Amino acid sequence: MFHLNLTYGIAFFGGLLAFFSPCIIPIIPGYIAFISGISVETITSEKNYKNMIAVFTASLAFVIGFSIVFVALGMGSVTIFSGFLKSNLNTVRIVGGIVIILFGLYCLGLFRLGFLSREVNILPWKKRGGHILGALFLGVAFAAGWVPCVGPILASIVLYTSIGSSLTRAVELLSVFSLGLGLPFILAGLFLGYFMAFFKRIKGYLRLFSIVSGIFLILMGILTITGNFELLSVHIINSL
Repeated sequence: MFHLNLTYGIAFFGGLLAFFSPCIIPIIPGYIAFISGISVETITSEKNYKNMIAVFTASLAFVIGFSIVFVALGMGSVTIFSGFLKSNLNTVRIVGGIVIILFGLYCLGLFRLGFLSREVNILPWKKRGGHILGALFLGVAFAAGWVPCVGPILASIVLYTSIGSSLTRAVELLSVFSLGLGLPFILAGLFLGYFMAFFKRIKGYLRLFSIVSGIFLILMGILTITGNFELLSVHIINSL
């Protein structure tokens, strides 16, 4: 049971780290204003019930939109390659762990990958949001356009779910990852003024989040190569 909870915790923490990615967190206020159809100035200055409901429903629909895409990626990785993975499990586990470690080294800035450095920003669209279905669609577009930002962590979670995981397990882990990314997004919308003040204080330390992400992925890669999280579980238990 603790092993399962630890795995979910790692997926959730991965989502949190993705939220604090240097190419995501700075544009959060703009996205919230865009999907809700309410300006940042209005959200922060006119804190009325109507605005909060509009921001919350739009943010929730947006999070559901990108969660659908991320969960679908996990499901696809399990279903499409299930036969190959089962017959080559040890090899895939080792190769997958090495790839995750390489993603970690990328986050540490030891080398660059062009396809992970490109961004597709949907904000230049002229028409604002303000409709739930529109926010849902924009969440799907976000997942497609900003995968490079969350790419290393997302790809690592997808790789892990692909290695010996069931379809149900893949859905669960990618849902937890999406929750880790989506929950702070919703909270940022509800408390946008506080979020912007918080961001001003931490923006000089965004590189630190990339370093933490790199260490997180390297550890995850090592655990994937070993085939289990038991060693980490024992270490945490002994530390409590």
